Parts: sequence; C-alpha cells; structure tokens
Amino acid sequence: MSDDSGGHNRSRETLVAPHGSAAVFGAAQQMQTPAGRATVDHMTAKEQLRTVVDELSEHEAADTLAFIARRRDALGELLASAPVDDEPTTPDEDAGVADARAQIARGEVFSAEDIRREFA
Repeated sequence: MSDDSGGHNRSRETLVAPHGSAAVFGAAQQMQTPAGRATVDHMTAKEQLRTVVDELSEHEAADTLAFIARRRDALGELLASAPVDDEPTTPDEDAGVADARAQIARGEVFSAEDIRREFA
C-alpha cells in the first residue's frame, strides 16, 4: 500500500479480536494536518496496544488477559523444564570468569542505576 505523499510503503495488518471486533495494527497511522495534507504518525507497539485495549469490551479484555497469562505460564514452564547446561567450560571461559570475579572483588563494577544514568 502506498500513500499519495511520496509513495512510502506502510505495512498494515488487520487483527480480528474476540467477538468480531477488528483493530488495525501497523508501523504508522495516517493523520490529517490542519492544511488537509496527510502525514504519518509513527506509533510504538505499546501505543498501538493501548489504543486497542481502550476499544475492548470488558469481556474481550478478560479474554485477552487470560490469553496473556497462558502465554506467560507457558514460557515459565518451558524455562523451568529446560535442561541444565552441563557442557564443560573451556579454559578461555574459565579465565574470563576468574577475571570477572577479580574485578568484582576490586570493586570495579557498575550498578544498574549507574548504567541507567549514563544512558538516560
């Protein structure tokens, strides 16, 4: 699909929600400017999700929550049942672990808060 403002492609996927209501998901949503020209407003996945959630009925929201819970439970079960990594380590891996432990012992570490501040 292309628009009239330069032929940029916008992918869109229609998802049929429970009970037949439809929601459109895509990388962008077309908006009208005051001058009447079409522009593209980029939405994140979370923004798109919030829009769809606001349009759900209470029953659809309950069904969606149950679906999400089942997906999370399935992932937890998969991780819990995964085999233990019992492959022997290499001398390089052992040296890396020893180096990391020595850095920790010397206090050469960064907290999660330090990293957040640096990259904020």
